[in-house]
Amino acid sequence: MTLTRLSPDRLRAAREAAGYSPEAAAELTGCSRATVYNAESGATTPRADTLARWARLYGVTQDSLFEGHDEDLPPPAAPHARVREKESTPNRRKIARSAAAGV
Repeated sequence: MTLTRLSPDRLRAAREAAGYSPEAAAELTGCSRATVYNAESGATTPRADTLARWARLYGVTQDSLFEGHDEDLPPPAAPHARVREKESTPNRRKIARSAAAGV
């Protein structure tokens, strides 16, 4: 199997399945909202380190975010499961440090 390019649809689906808004994903991984929006629209390709942080945060492999990959993404989270977006700022920072460290 050849992985061709990042799939904006798979990237968005992974974020939504993990229950994060674009704003929360940006904050927790240390990138801008524009980076998230641009990658999910296909306007730009994120840096490798940013893609790795997103994959860890979303609980998926980096390969699963590319076209031509047959790994199923998890189903979208239920609206009530989106509690992560409303956590306090100290908890968000802790999650971001954990995601960045690969924990």
